[in-house]
Amino acid sequence: MVGESVGGGNIRVSEINGLAVEFSGEYPTLIIQHNDRPGVIAEVSHVLAQLNVNIAFMRVFRHGKGEDAYMTIETDQPVTPDMQNMILRLCDGINKLFVV
Repeated sequence: MVGESVGGGNIRVSEINGLAVEFSGEYPTLIIQHNDRPGVIAEVSHVLAQLNVNIAFMRVFRHGKGEDAYMTIETDQPVTPDMQNMILRLCDGINKLFVV
């Protein structure tokens, strides 16, 4: 992960595992490594909606078609370990999930 201080105690993350990404760290942020296939984004957003977690910002990045992809989801509410486990259990195709 590559990031930088942008002043005032704020950061900007610009790279994960060699892939250019962008998020601020201002909000609780899920970083999800997943298979690049139809439905993964819908499954994750559906589970978050069931948990009453509002998505403030969401971006999806991939190395190439069908290769590993990353989702960064900045939320208005903290995502607890129980919520993380629910996402992992209910969403097929997730390889790793981190919260920053």
